[in-house]
Amino acid sequence: MNKITKLSTVALALMLCVGCSANKDNQKTKTEQPKQEKSIAKQKQEREAEKAMIAKGAIDLTKYKAKPIEDYGQKIDVGDGKKMNIYTMGQGKIPLVVFPGQAEISPRYAYKNLLDRLGKKYKIYTVEPLGYGLSDMTDKPRTIENITKEIHTALEKVSVKNFYLMAHSLGGIYGLNYAKTYSNDVKGFIGMDTSTPNMEGDGTTGESSASTLKWAESIPEVDKKTNEQYLSIGAKKSGNKTERDEDRRVSDNLHKMEKVKFPKGMPAKYFLANESAEDIKMRKKIFPKLKSWEQQHIDLSEDPKDVSVETLDASHLIYHTQYKHMAKAIDEWIQSHEK
Repeated sequence: MNKITKLSTVALALMLCVGCSANKDNQKTKTEQPKQEKSIAKQKQEREAEKAMIAKGAIDLTKYKAKPIEDYGQKIDVGDGKKMNIYTMGQGKIPLVVFPGQAEISPRYAYKNLLDRLGKKYKIYTVEPLGYGLSDMTDKPRTIENITKEIHTALEKVSVKNFYLMAHSLGGIYGLNYAKTYSNDVKGFIGMDTSTPNMEGDGTTGESSASTLKWAESIPEVDKKTNEQYLSIGAKKSGNKTERDEDRRVSDNLHKMEKVKFPKGMPAKYFLANESAEDIKMRKKIFPKLKSWEQQHIDLSEDPKDVSVETLDASHLIYHTQYKHMAKAIDEWIQSHEK
């Protein structure tokens, strides 16, 4: 039986199906039923996701009439002929590097309100990982190791070291790995409602619905041209193969960071969204061992004394509405560590 051939397998299947046509209701096997149920559940999830996006006033990028995209940033070769875009701005001498949240359309535009204010005192390097913004796409697996190495290669080539690292959402996980791997380069970490390895409670994170990747929210309080450029890039790049591969690996990448900590002596400042904190409270009803949103971030550092946490009235896109407060607080925090 161990050496059953493909031919005998097919023959066996045909034999088992001899009586199938007599009763079509019995055609579904036990393995087919779960697949169908999973498909129905996924379709329902996508319909609910679309309703949520419409309720938010989000824009369907598949129907957006894109404008010509204006180039920006410096394209850096990070290996295999692929180029990563680094957008540099600012008038200060102290470097601040920015890692975007997962599948961010254009980090250069997304954080504009916050970075324009910080740029008055700091030299800012906004990273657009492969698959994001104006960076190339790649077939290379989007493991946390590959992503971190590519970003490090790009930052080395633009000669930025001894910087403060700021990240949003999943970018915080890449920032954690970067700070641990290249600790001599990072002076401190700033998290904008950043992800944590155990935020899902059960150690797993579902793949994003395809329908959610085609939607985007306009950037508030910016000029019309900024939003046109932002949404035009989204119409061209959102849901690309590189993003999809990264999305499939989120759970694995989070799992790899479960025991990784920011080194002792590396200061960390977090701006957390109260909406995310409430979401964690809801999950805690299902996963009682899940820690609070604030505590999860404190636990990311070897020494809790290095951590400062502030929860603000905001959605996960915290920089959309709290950029004025954050810019002031970030400046004060950095200056306190520069003395």
